[in-house]
Amino acid sequence: MNLNNIVAEQFKSDFKLTSPNTKSKHPWHLEHLHADFIELKALFWQQDEWLTLSDVIEDYKDNHEDLEDEESETDEVGSDVTDKNDKLLSKFISIFQLLKDRKIVFEDDYPFEIDTVNNYIKLPNTNFSEKQLLYLNLLISSNLNNFNKSVHSILTKDFEKIAAKAMEGYFPKAIIREFGKNTTYKGNTIKKINNLSTELNLYKREDEVNKLAITAAQEKGLDLLAYIPFTDSVSSMVIVLGQCACGKNWVDKTGETYNYETYLDFYKLNPIHSIFIPYSLLINSRLGFYQSEKLFNRLLFERKRILESIQDLSFFLQLNSYKIVQKSISVVAFEV
Repeated sequence: MNLNNIVAEQFKSDFKLTSPNTKSKHPWHLEHLHADFIELKALFWQQDEWLTLSDVIEDYKDNHEDLEDEESETDEVGSDVTDKNDKLLSKFISIFQLLKDRKIVFEDDYPFEIDTVNNYIKLPNTNFSEKQLLYLNLLISSNLNNFNKSVHSILTKDFEKIAAKAMEGYFPKAIIREFGKNTTYKGNTIKKINNLSTELNLYKREDEVNKLAITAAQEKGLDLLAYIPFTDSVSSMVIVLGQCACGKNWVDKTGETYNYETYLDFYKLNPIHSIFIPYSLLINSRLGFYQSEKLFNRLLFERKRILESIQDLSFFLQLNSYKIVQKSISVVAFEV
């Protein structure tokens, strides 16, 4: 199926977003996920029309008749409708505050307008900067559950390219290699690891590598590689191993790059392990990240860091996912 057909299939007349299920992968304390959904809803709202706090609450109520908050198993939760509505209102006022913080943190790269008094949000009918379009790309990539598998494939493959450019921007002296869906290396996993050990001048642990199936062609937890060599070619150098993850289960992938400390001997100089995600984890510029307890000994590239690490976006304008962003801006999925 070509790109035009994929886009047409995705954005058929019955296309509609589904609000997050708070009982599974979108618990209430992860406010950034609900903020993402509000932005996504604003993206597909009537162009240049305000999406209100009431609109969002009604959507959650409509799609989750059994919606309960995190305290639902205690005696503190009231059972009447008024109490439930009050709790929802309180939660979404807090989430809209996070959106206001994003407007400040992302500055001109933030594509949405926020009415800070009334808690409204909209996507303005205007010309967007390349950084704003990339923001929308990352937003869509963090909400894969609302898109079909063909779009998933495009977004995740292109996210690895975006992550590679962010790594290149952050480590300007480094040699960057892609090891995932857009791999630099050919052959099965064993051959890829052999080529990697040769390029990095690292000893390969034969007994561990030989445990891999010869039919395996996946990267086994490594999507990106950056290294900064010296002219002496000795392997004692900065090496960064990167994993990319768009799914809500990204925290389960944070340790996958450690597989390569099993396959290769890094010459007593531990590599830097990094994770690239399209989510915005910033609480605000002072308080740190949501889910920071999952990031021990990991270099994190989330939405803000990816945006600020990339300066030349000419590559982005050539990606298939850029066309998905363009189409998304023009789609009206809801009626006000």
